[in-house]
Amino acid sequence: LEIEHAIDRAFKFPEIGCLLLDQFRKIKTELLEHIGHEEKDLFPYLLDLVKNGGTNGEPFYSIKEYESKHNVEVEKMVSDLRDLVKKVEASSYEILPYNLLLKILETFEIELCVHALVEDMVLIPKGLELEQELGLF
Repeated sequence: LEIEHAIDRAFKFPEIGCLLLDQFRKIKTELLEHIGHEEKDLFPYLLDLVKNGGTNGEPFYSIKEYESKHNVEVEKMVSDLRDLVKKVEASSYEILPYNLLLKILETFEIELCVHALVEDMVLIPKGLELEQELGLF
């Protein structure tokens, strides 16, 4: 909501705000889908590996399956949105809300990168290691 509000406040012309809001809502949808998949499938699976050795009777799942469905487009989409915002002519925006929007988007982009790094450097390797230790693959 903070990003949506910042977009709404930053531009003098509603058409610009609507275009950027549409782009951001696509990002939001993708990100919510990604997080939902983690919460519904990945985290319970990893917890089961740790607690029960992957034997709780749930439908078969694997880290490889997660990786095959893993969407890394969100980071690029945010970067593209930030670049698009930067292309807006100065006469089309309110300076303080515009600068705030850019700062919020940059922070969001960093947070997504941290999320991806934790997944790629910690979560996925540890999950694969657990599967291998348990002889699942």
